[in-house]
Amino acid sequence: MALPPDEELRTLVDPSFRALRRTEALQTSSLRFTLPLPEPWPHPRGAVFFAYGTALPMASRDGRLVFTAMDAALVSHPFAAVWVLRGAPPVTRLLSNELTLAGTQGIGPAGPQERELSSRSAEVLAELEARVAGGEELSDVARRFFAQWGRSNGVIARCLPDDQRAFLAWTASPLS
Repeated sequence: MALPPDEELRTLVDPSFRALRRTEALQTSSLRFTLPLPEPWPHPRGAVFFAYGTALPMASRDGRLVFTAMDAALVSHPFAAVWVLRGAPPVTRLLSNELTLAGTQGIGPAGPQERELSSRSAEVLAELEARVAGGEELSDVARRFFAQWGRSNGVIARCLPDDQRAFLAWTASPLS
């Protein structure tokens, strides 16, 4: 299973993203994707990316748009999913015709441990591809990487289907 590059994901989802009805808070949203997550969990045959939108929290005051928070982003519910299964082209499914607000996600500075784990994303994603192909357990580094992503992206993580929430809970559980 080869994970598609970001450009391919955008090509698959962008037309739907542009056509979505948006709540007022998400009018100026940007397209975002989750990390690839095992699908289904705990016996994956592939991975799934969820597409969602983010926007800066803004309000109109005296006819001008102004930020209402400098350290947060508005996060939508997922509106599409892209499945990547072994031996098959990516499959995209629209989950909603509307971009709706899921919540506000704080954005804070990353500490040394978070920066170190983030710098290992290529290694961890390659490991995920191998795990899906070979059925092996993820390394401690990969588990910590996904657990950190779940904590740092709690709003979208809480909106994911049961399998992906179970995977993130497993990565955050104490290592044996």
